Amino acid sequence: MNNTIRTLKNNLDLCCLVLLATFLNIYNLWNLGYGNGYYAAAIKSMTQSLSNFFFVSFDYVGFISVDKAPLSLWLDAIFAKLFGFSGFIILLPHALAGIAVTILTYIIVKKVAGKIPAFAAGLVITLSPVNVAVYRNNTPDALLLVFILLAIYFAVLYFDTKKMLFLLLSAAMIGLGFNTKMMQAFLILPAM
Repeated sequence: MNNTIRTLKNNLDLCCLVLLATFLNIYNLWNLGYGNGYYAAAIKSMTQSLSNFFFVSFDYVGFISVDKAPLSLWLDAIFAKLFGFSGFIILLPHALAGIAVTILTYIIVKKVAGKIPAFAAGLVITLSPVNVAVYRNNTPDALLLVFILLAIYFAVLYFDTKKMLFLLLSAAMIGLGFNTKMMQAFLILPAM
């Protein structure tokens, strides 16, 4: 119990950021409808059969596939299959990804620059209106940000430790980002 309290005190700034991100990303999410109707229809279709799920099919027959990378839609369809198809459920993975973006931003900046810049970076990314809007919609951008930040985190670990595992994990996260929103995941490659 004492260790838990000490850990919370040491990370009070991160806890505040997580609470703020949770409020901004999830509050009133249940009243927003289905987000992007095109993706919502595809998610509904994907919950109907394994073939539709695998091929990211837009229609119930499995004839038309969505013209987007599958990973984000697969995650939404898994949530819809597990918890039932509703607007809140298909928007929830993106809101949770937004919370993960806040946490990852804080962790990366704290490792590189310290606690105060980490809090500032976490606050900026949490309060940015465009980010809040993205996290409250079912477009793949939120999940893409998670994979990009994970790639950066593993790259930072690689440069600190020189362990090849972290470089491979960084490359894997970029690959998952590609399967989320294609070429946008490669935007960070020149900096890495």
